[in-house]
Amino acid sequence: MKGKIRSKAQIALSILLWIWIVACIGAQYLPHETLFHNVLTYPPPLLLCLPLLVNLTIIMIRIPLRRANRLDLANFLVCFVLGFCLIGFQVPSRTVPMTGTTVNVLTTNVEKGNLEVPGLSEFIKFRQIELVMMQEVKGGKDNPADKLLKAFPGWSVVHAGEVAIVSRWPLADIKRVPLRSLPGRFILSATVQAPKPFCAVTTHWSVPQIRKGISGLKYTIEAQRHDFEDTLKVINDIAMPTILGGDFNNPPHNGLSRLMSDHMEDAFSTRGWGPGWTYPAGRPFVRIDHLFSNKTISPLQAEVGPSFGSDHQSLFAKFNIE
Repeated sequence: MKGKIRSKAQIALSILLWIWIVACIGAQYLPHETLFHNVLTYPPPLLLCLPLLVNLTIIMIRIPLRRANRLDLANFLVCFVLGFCLIGFQVPSRTVPMTGTTVNVLTTNVEKGNLEVPGLSEFIKFRQIELVMMQEVKGGKDNPADKLLKAFPGWSVVHAGEVAIVSRWPLADIKRVPLRSLPGRFILSATVQAPKPFCAVTTHWSVPQIRKGISGLKYTIEAQRHDFEDTLKVINDIAMPTILGGDFNNPPHNGLSRLMSDHMEDAFSTRGWGPGWTYPAGRPFVRIDHLFSNKTISPLQAEVGPSFGSDHQSLFAKFNIE
């Protein structure tokens, strides 16, 4: 009798686990306006995977005790495989031939108050970075973007609010478009007068307010939807090839990032390896910093870079410009 009760309980728990997995994966494909979609796509992937990790731990304990059955083995396989999907583990999807000019791009939220940004100049030299997109650039004349010009004389820098673009090539056609969600936040775009000119765009979207409950989350959904719409309008108005980078405060599974990927290519999602988590810097568990490209610009590689003293890790990508 006890054996039958345990068997029924195991089946019931397995069904609940599978429902949870289907709900988490399926939520990605629901309309981005729905609350259910956002509740299951904003949280860190590891939090969504917690029931799977608990189940895997129990099974790993049962196996050496020879108490594992076929249902345990099936659950182990399902949790192991689909756990990678929930985590967002990336494998390069294709090989892009290097047929044009390459450009190395770095996006980094330097964090307000972090005026020295330790290690940034050295990393730029080491990885031969040619374009840097920066968010939370504060400190007046002592801000990190302008300080880079001391290490790289002849480079160009432009600002809009707390975002900046630093380039080894001249920057022209500067445009500063305010975001509707927060005062002082901008979309900054500039034509990079490289051997093959392209447009660079950076921005900093509003932060999700999950901790403030349903009302706070709903407000954030609306604010970020405005951020997405404002950014997409800027991108659509640009006729030339474009690289977009910044702190979007939005994970890859959320509908807004997925919609952006419909219009531009997400560098890490197509050319990165691993989960690509960038936040928080000490123990990252989610990727909210992104680099996108369109038209005749294709990512060749993408990887997470150092934090440079910030609460974010940076994101680096090499692009091929036809």
